[in-house]
Amino acid sequence: MMVLAIYFVFHLNAFNFFILLLGTALIDLDHLSLWFKKGIRGYLYLRNVKELGKPRKYFLHNLVTLPTFLICSALVFYQQYFVFGIFSLGAALHLAWDFFEDIVIFKMSINHWKI
Repeated sequence: MMVLAIYFVFHLNAFNFFILLLGTALIDLDHLSLWFKKGIRGYLYLRNVKELGKPRKYFLHNLVTLPTFLICSALVFYQQYFVFGIFSLGAALHLAWDFFEDIVIFKMSINHWKI
């Protein structure tokens, strides 16, 4: 829903919308290592009750990348850097949601997000 909200707020064209989706999706590339290690069934840990909310370390999901992408997302206000700003905004919102989800919903400690 946030992607659609950004689409309408910034009146994005198709290319910028694609960049926004790319930024939102590429931040999860760090999940591939677990996917290759455990397979698709092992990766979808939400189906397995004993794995629900288990902390996992991902190299892009940490307390350094979140503020970095958040700061870089301010570049949407500079026309020459708009595309990078939209990419960063997508990544930052994705990371912010994951952070909220881990801390509030799954009740994990913040240590899960430390490097």
